[in-house]
Amino acid sequence: KYIERVLEGEANTRVVDALLENRKIILLGEPGCGKTTEALIVLEEICENTKFNDVIPIYIPLVEYGVWYESIREGICKKLELYLPNIEVGFVNQLLISNKLFLILDGADEIVSLEKRNKFYFDFNELMALPNMYGLLTSRRNQYYGNAKNIKEISLSNIDKYTIEQKLRDEGIYGSVVNEFYELFQYPLFLEIGISVLKQHSGKVYNKSQLIEEYINLIFYKRDREKGIYQKDKTNLYEAIAVISELAFKYFEQPTLSLLDFDKILTGTVFSHANICDLFRLDVFLINTDVRFSHRQFKEYFAAFYLVKNISILNNTEKYRELMRREEWQEVLVLACGIFDNIEEQKCFLDELMRINLRTYIRCVRLKNDLSINLQEYSHEEYSRYYLKTLFDSYITIVDIYFPALKCYFNPQMGRKQECLEGKKPCIVGELSIDKKHLNYWFDWTDIEQPYVQLLNGNGREAFEDLEHRAIMERRNISTYGLNLAKGEYEGDSARVVALERIKDDVKNILEKRQLIEDDAILCERLSELKKKVKFIKSSDSIEEMYFKVKEYVDDIFEKHNPNEGELVGIEYNKIDMLNLLDVLTKLYSHNVIYTELVLPQPDQSPNGGWVWDYYSKEQMIKVVEKFFYQAVVSYQNIVEYNFPMMKRYFYRSKDYPLKYRVYVNFKEEEGFYSQPCMAYYYVSTTEDDLYAEVKVTEDSNFRMSDEVFEEIANSYIKNGKEAQNMTITNAGVTMCINESFGKFNNCPLAAYIYKQIKKEFENMFHV
Repeated sequence: KYIERVLEGEANTRVVDALLENRKIILLGEPGCGKTTEALIVLEEICENTKFNDVIPIYIPLVEYGVWYESIREGICKKLELYLPNIEVGFVNQLLISNKLFLILDGADEIVSLEKRNKFYFDFNELMALPNMYGLLTSRRNQYYGNAKNIKEISLSNIDKYTIEQKLRDEGIYGSVVNEFYELFQYPLFLEIGISVLKQHSGKVYNKSQLIEEYINLIFYKRDREKGIYQKDKTNLYEAIAVISELAFKYFEQPTLSLLDFDKILTGTVFSHANICDLFRLDVFLINTDVRFSHRQFKEYFAAFYLVKNISILNNTEKYRELMRREEWQEVLVLACGIFDNIEEQKCFLDELMRINLRTYIRCVRLKNDLSINLQEYSHEEYSRYYLKTLFDSYITIVDIYFPALKCYFNPQMGRKQECLEGKKPCIVGELSIDKKHLNYWFDWTDIEQPYVQLLNGNGREAFEDLEHRAIMERRNISTYGLNLAKGEYEGDSARVVALERIKDDVKNILEKRQLIEDDAILCERLSELKKKVKFIKSSDSIEEMYFKVKEYVDDIFEKHNPNEGELVGIEYNKIDMLNLLDVLTKLYSHNVIYTELVLPQPDQSPNGGWVWDYYSKEQMIKVVEKFFYQAVVSYQNIVEYNFPMMKRYFYRSKDYPLKYRVYVNFKEEEGFYSQPCMAYYYVSTTEDDLYAEVKVTEDSNFRMSDEVFEEIANSYIKNGKEAQNMTITNAGVTMCINESFGKFNNCPLAAYIYKQIKKEFENMFHV
């Protein structure tokens, strides 16, 4: 039941419209979002649209690539030989060169082998380099790293709430199910499955795994039931699922199976490829010259089912850890988390995943099976204690493992009088309402011998007043949190989600306040802005001189301060926090930093007014750009190493490191605002002794990623034994390198660039 959709961010543009405009596109999306359906709709439209009368559409499911043919050209031969027996590659080349073929290549992510996937992209890019070639490629977004060159990236918009509601009403499904199911039903596969399931079980809330499970139940013998056929010796559903799930798990990384191999695998069971497929018809399997699952989500679901039901995580933890480290199994783990029906096993699974793969853990937590029903026997006090314990353990564990260098900015904060907290340990204080719809809590410190989960039991006001009093004495910041769990869709077994939301907000706050441990170059940039307002160091370029002058000033203030007038908690000079300035200088002085070697080149022109770029000669501007992009590489890697050593593999630039930038600068001849020099930049893989950026002057103001540039990037990764994950070129004005702000911090181009990149990485990580 096809639902016509437009492209994300383009209200009136369909996929076929994008093809007509761009000729070469890649359709990216989440599992079940309709990529294959859309590819088949495009195929149908090509066959019917007179604009494509002179081309032959070729549809190739890429699950076959590297299995039934070793190249796209060979795949084209396989498809055409049904109509042209004994077709040769030479004839296919003629069709390609004369632009007689329209390639629709579905599911690049289905090519499991990394080696074969790299070969496919090399193969694909070679064909897309042909002038006027038409091509549509589809891939899951989380397994695409910009590998396709000179191609327009597009995504389908999700199904909106109004359409979902209308589809449900058309099927006789009413009530307030849209909000409960929206996250699932915004993708066509799960809307279709969900409609089938809800017509039988109206109103029940499901996750992805449960929806697929119910759907499998519905289609088992479905056609026989519809025809009134009675099977005397019916095969048990779970017997069939056991066989299919074992097959999916053991042959997960094998894209397809021949009919002969499929039958061999089923030897010793009551099934053959014919009768096991007949039980589900074509809803689960596709049978041609081979056997495959009709949708990769089904294969992942059955593999997840086998994993949960046959390999106990309590007894086989190491096996789970192995899968948690492998990218191609991540969606299996997400589905597995929705299958667990034992709360202890699910807890063990999530705790292990939390320690091994935070990105997949976040995805699992938001889509896991809600096992609140298993806690029904708990008293209100026991349930509250369990909920707060889960929230606390999740929060503290993630902070300890992934943010050890930044713990002081997470809860509970230690404050300036840390001696007050000797003999104390972190704890959580809170309460759930009787109906479990409202949560109040905060993080605090308690005596070592006290439990780390403390229930308010109606004494919230008195406890909070005590917290405020102690926080003032200990000089620490405190925060309390109140959540309407029902309104925020956090009802039920949601403690881990609440912990993640707390961490997400804390990280956002840390980045906005620039509280990361910064390297020397970023500290020098900060110093450049601070010292402008401090008269007695304004003209100095010596870290040593500035350090001793500021230290003398601060020491003099402390010496003159009368303790009877109260505690001295800060020193301000011309709106500059002198204690913060001294801290910056202390770090730089202890590192023997030479200030002039780390700051970006300064203006060398003195125009009478004008734009900021007018204060630089062309030669000086090139030096600025060279130094900026070199330092952007070094400082980014340093900051990730200092602050997020356990998260490097989640950050694209850290995974690509060592790298170097290539920058093309165009000095314009226009006047006024339009005279700003523009640049285009990209990076290539390199070695640690070759990080300095290469800058070239060009007259081309619309620099694009040419075949030569693409090949340069790709070959640099191949040379260093890596997979290219970021093959893009960015255009910007040079002000990005000389006068950029970040939040409340002015004139910090390096920090702005790096913080914005890190912020984007975290937004991607916490967005499911």
